[in-house]
Amino acid sequence: MKKWTVMMIPHGKGATRNLSLCSFHLWLTVACFCVLAFASTFTFQLYRYSQAQVHELERATFQLRTAGGVIHRIEGITPDELAAIESKYREDYKKSIDSITSKLNRLYELESQIREVHDLPAKVRSSADYIRDGVGGVGGPPADLSDMVASSGDELTRPSNWIYGLSEPSADLIIQEIDLRVASLQELLAATTEKRERIACTPNILPTVDPRRKLSSRFGNRKDPFSKRLQFHTGLDISAPAKSSVLATAKGKVMRAERDGDLGNIVEIDHGYGFRTLYAHLYKSVVEVGDIVMRGDKVGLVGTTGRSTGYHVHYEVYKNGKNIDPETTVVN
Repeated sequence: MKKWTVMMIPHGKGATRNLSLCSFHLWLTVACFCVLAFASTFTFQLYRYSQAQVHELERATFQLRTAGGVIHRIEGITPDELAAIESKYREDYKKSIDSITSKLNRLYELESQIREVHDLPAKVRSSADYIRDGVGGVGGPPADLSDMVASSGDELTRPSNWIYGLSEPSADLIIQEIDLRVASLQELLAATTEKRERIACTPNILPTVDPRRKLSSRFGNRKDPFSKRLQFHTGLDISAPAKSSVLATAKGKVMRAERDGDLGNIVEIDHGYGFRTLYAHLYKSVVEVGDIVMRGDKVGLVGTTGRSTGYHVHYEVYKNGKNIDPETTVVN
């Protein structure tokens, strides 16, 4: 083993001394120094990390105190006082929930009546759907839940009474029910709009309102006034004073406004939903092709053009391309 000799010379008086060191002692000293240096560095970094964590926790605590103020509010309150406050909040919450569910129940009843008028099924979700969404009530579902779940699972065919059977439905469940009622009312609005449009486009009046009008010939077989032979009459003949107003019997788009042989001057209107109407023997038309007319709008004047025996309007109604009796569409 290699050795080193170190001479030690004192500052004052005294003899010099020689210290012999082997390589083992030297490397041991170096190793101890390295270990101490690493330990010191690790301890310092751990200290800095711990300090950062403490600061983060203090910041989070400060934010909670500032946002909620709960800790400050409950300082100095006894457990009994805290329990009384909690009880009051629970009582107020239950009253609010009862009031909301009562109003929801009334809303559902009114909505159901409207849907019945429109021949629409109830708009509900099944109780199984509510359970799957994890929003059951505080009081739990009804005891006989299986009887309330429709076997078909169709949300449009169940009565919406599951939420109202809960003693304390959760806020999430109530929100779901409100969302469902909103969706149902939107559907009802669309159905009402569509039905109103269908009614507006369905012929339901006679094409003249002149008090001197007279029904001179009905729909069906009749003796032709010219040939005296039995023929099928495809509309109504309504006599009225010359140049009196001829009215559109429903909302629609003018498809023809022209002269058409034996029918004389005509106006033809497409109302949609399979309905078309024809007004013939007019003195003249007062609309043009492409015009949109509403029920009661003037489309022409009573005349006797074409194959006619006197002043009148010949009125036809078509449903899906087939002649129908106009009198069956008139609403008295």
